[in-house]
Amino acid sequence: MNIAIPEAYPPMRAALPFDSVSFGYTTIHLHPFSALGEAQEGYGVVPEGDETDWEPSWVVIGYEDNTGDPIFIDTEDNDLPVYTAAHGMGEWTPRLIAFSFRHFVNILEQVRGVARGRETPIALERNPLSDIERDEALSFIRRNNPDVDMTFWEVLLRPPE
Repeated sequence: MNIAIPEAYPPMRAALPFDSVSFGYTTIHLHPFSALGEAQEGYGVVPEGDETDWEPSWVVIGYEDNTGDPIFIDTEDNDLPVYTAAHGMGEWTPRLIAFSFRHFVNILEQVRGVARGRETPIALERNPLSDIERDEALSFIRRNNPDVDMTFWEVLLRPPE
């Protein structure tokens, strides 16, 4: 599949030293650039005859594995804002989770920092995230991305039940 990727995306993605970030029960996976075509299947690319309200400018760049929801950029905006949307709801309702791909990378690096030693459910149970660490991480996200949907990040960093 041929997808329109802005020139700025491939070098930014190539510079990222990781493909995933795990925290407790959830991992955010980012597709390698070479797999972006395949990643569009079921979103922008659907079987013939199926209809979708997926926008042509949305490009899936990854997913969150707890729910399987896609993480995608909007290529119509040069900043490449990052969104997620619940799948299986009958329509795509995007939720902004980072103002740009660069901001998204900064957030993931922040999450990686607090996730060290907490990458799995067992590790998180043994080494729970303190309220202060959680508040600092969420404040960082909020401060650098005002008006994004914080629910995505709050759920990711919530304490185990």
